[in-house]
Amino acid sequence: CCPILCHDSFRPYRWGTMMKNWPYDDIFMDNHAYHAFNVADIASNNPADDRQKQYTHEKIACGYKSQLHFQTCNAVPTMVGEFSLAVDNCMPYLDARYQDYGQCKDIAARLKSPWWKRHITSFAMRQITTYERELGWAFWTYKLDAQAEEEDPSSHFWSFRLAAAAGFIETKSFGKEKDYCQYTPPADYARGDDAP
Repeated sequence: CCPILCHDSFRPYRWGTMMKNWPYDDIFMDNHAYHAFNVADIASNNPADDRQKQYTHEKIACGYKSQLHFQTCNAVPTMVGEFSLAVDNCMPYLDARYQDYGQCKDIAARLKSPWWKRHITSFAMRQITTYERELGWAFWTYKLDAQAEEEDPSSHFWSFRLAAAAGFIETKSFGKEKDYCQYTPPADYARGDDAP
């Protein structure tokens, strides 16, 4: 028999025990864990608020373990079949509901900032650490088209290839040498690149 992967249709808690007594062994749940598509996730329009938002998402990433474990325990084993490093929806071709609330103008500056490098890496590895506790993960996506990767700075948060090249993802160990969720990220968002 072939394994069957069912997407939870972005309603993880609605599955409850629906598949608890499913008579087949090769059924798995697919959860997509994004941080960039709700207005509450993305609404910010200055660098200080952007940094505070990043810090908040770092903390939220480790909290996803309870949702994923709930699905595994009450339905079927669960994996994260899509996630990214974006906390801003700044690629209009990814989402028909795209709207720039002011959060997109400073994206390019993040790629040269030591503060952002530390915190994006923390966010990436917190997600990976969390998803490894269940069936694992798949990043969305390995690469984007050439134009997006060359012209859009947001592509570094959506392309695994670019994220790894930027050092945001620790590809040698994928976080297995360190549990990123055992400590709180530094709350140095007010200082930005002036933080030690």
